Amino acid sequence: DYARLVGKDESSDYTSPKDVQRFRTWIRFLAHDEISLGLMSGRFYGKYISTSEVNMRDNAMLVKELSSSRATEILESLKSMEVKDLADCWLHTETMDEDLDRCLKQYAARGGRVDLQLLSASGVKGASTHGNCEIFFDEETAQLVRQLDAPWFSKFGYTTCCGHAIEEPAERSGFGSPWSWADPFDRATGRPLTTHSGSTMWRARVGPCDSSVAGPDEVALKTVQMLTLPSIRMALDESILACLKSADLSTDRKGAQLMMYQGVLSGLVLSCAFLASRLDFSPTEPFSQTDIDAINEHWEMPREGVQLDKKKKLSIFSLTGFKNRLWTHTQGRNLAQLAVFMGHADLIRAILGAEALSKPMDEQKRSLQDYLIAPGCPVYNWPMADLVASAVFATSGPRRYRVERPKPTGMLSCDGLEYPELSLGWTQETTWEHYGACDFEVLDALSQKDFEENYRDLGRPVLLRNFASIEDRCNVRKGYVMQAHSKDLFELGPIAYPNLIGAEPCEKRFTVEEAEQGAHCERHGNTSNYYASHSPGLVPTELTKMKTFEKVKEILPRINHMSKQYFWGGDRSGAALHYHVAAFNVLFIGEKEWYVTPPYLAARSGIATDHLFHRSGINEKHLFRCTQYAGDLVLVPDGWGHATLNHGFGLGIGVL
Repeated sequence: DYARLVGKDESSDYTSPKDVQRFRTWIRFLAHDEISLGLMSGRFYGKYISTSEVNMRDNAMLVKELSSSRATEILESLKSMEVKDLADCWLHTETMDEDLDRCLKQYAARGGRVDLQLLSASGVKGASTHGNCEIFFDEETAQLVRQLDAPWFSKFGYTTCCGHAIEEPAERSGFGSPWSWADPFDRATGRPLTTHSGSTMWRARVGPCDSSVAGPDEVALKTVQMLTLPSIRMALDESILACLKSADLSTDRKGAQLMMYQGVLSGLVLSCAFLASRLDFSPTEPFSQTDIDAINEHWEMPREGVQLDKKKKLSIFSLTGFKNRLWTHTQGRNLAQLAVFMGHADLIRAILGAEALSKPMDEQKRSLQDYLIAPGCPVYNWPMADLVASAVFATSGPRRYRVERPKPTGMLSCDGLEYPELSLGWTQETTWEHYGACDFEVLDALSQKDFEENYRDLGRPVLLRNFASIEDRCNVRKGYVMQAHSKDLFELGPIAYPNLIGAEPCEKRFTVEEAEQGAHCERHGNTSNYYASHSPGLVPTELTKMKTFEKVKEILPRINHMSKQYFWGGDRSGAALHYHVAAFNVLFIGEKEWYVTPPYLAARSGIATDHLFHRSGINEKHLFRCTQYAGDLVLVPDGWGHATLNHGFGLGIGVL
């Protein structure tokens, strides 16, 4: 009972030897038993970082009673916090008067109304009645506190328990570190200051140059961090470019072509610009199976005198969706098309030059201008394309495509009974703001030929309205599902497949109705947990037996049906930001928000979608958003980053 550790000797300002010892024992007792996390750090997290309410008054056991996994997540969040994003101005108790004066003047300078004369008022209350700080901290206790509250000491510039901060809180990290968050998250609150998770090696290879850099490990992100590919691309680009400048680049036309493909598909902007000025290559020659085989063979070939440990290398090239048999978008495309597909305007300039807007760049004789004005083009709202797009639109920047999507209010008939077409009996109550629109094209029908020529070849996503089979949708109406699964328990996690980012599912299992209401568990705090599996779960029909899947095959006859996905969850649950090869996604129940990035900006997040996108500082101009309703099909190209979030209960299927 911690009450025995409360100070008792008020007459001595709690500085008697017994009270000092009680204080020192109190610090250790209320810390976490397994994780280096103290009560002060827990309270700081609860007050300034947590998105759920925390009792800040009667919470002495706040940290001590946490599970080890939850304490670890809080610790990692504290390590990555940016204190200047949490508040505009901080007051330190040891310099309270000076700091208050400074902060109020800063507030006034920004237009706030302040009566600074009140600062000189007398009779201020609230002074502490205990003795001087130095009395309570011997070296052992001070060392313990510096260990338990290490992130707090580091972020606020303290080196002792009783001294002054030696420096202002650090500015946000630079853009050059592979651990830093890149566009559109480079100014988001909570971005990391330093190395924030386990390290691994990321690799790129272009011609004679093979480089690796240390960067964040996907399986060490847990539920508190994210890796963004632009940060890793830029670090590798710098290394590859340095190598290329001193390398012998003598090669034939085919060798030059392959080097350019490696650079473009790895997103190495500077290296591509350097090579383009020195190599003889064709921007419009299609990428063939022979080219694929040659690059794969070159990738597996170790550098001279170097033994490659492939298990310790992650390829910026392959993880964007290009390796071995997974060249779903690349084959048949040319360098110009793939530069557009990656979404970085400087890649386009390197491949085509700045004066290429009207030159044909594919078999249909479409120009770069045709690509740029297509809704959902990955370069369309990417800021470095402003100069290119302004030449097309004769404006100061590219226009933003957006089609409004009013919420459907019709009914759906299932076995003679009428149901609201979105919910089919499931709850649709939500606390997340509706977007109600789509930033890429929305169609009513799509043929295989149209898809391949106008969406796959142009590298852009598309949504098809009312695509799903009514029979498949009716098979997951609430009453029908509950007859078979009302007592079943299911494993849910904070994101889809939490093991991929080194996290664990909830410590308990949930019924369907618990999940429908937004399943929360101790391990993951206020996160609404999610079901994602290769097994059908609630869905009575295996995916490849569905009529919906037969319709998909009419558009994608070579679709890989081995990676089947079934997913469902309550309000604010969904898939965290990630990327992979091309995929389709069909929603049977509910309303789902999509947050989508072009391949160059792809990222993998361990942070749940609602926890990531509620933050301030995210540049939404560099995101595509889209609202998907029950019955809709979304087709996402290779390598595009995407995250989803349910409004109320949602259920659907997908295939990578």
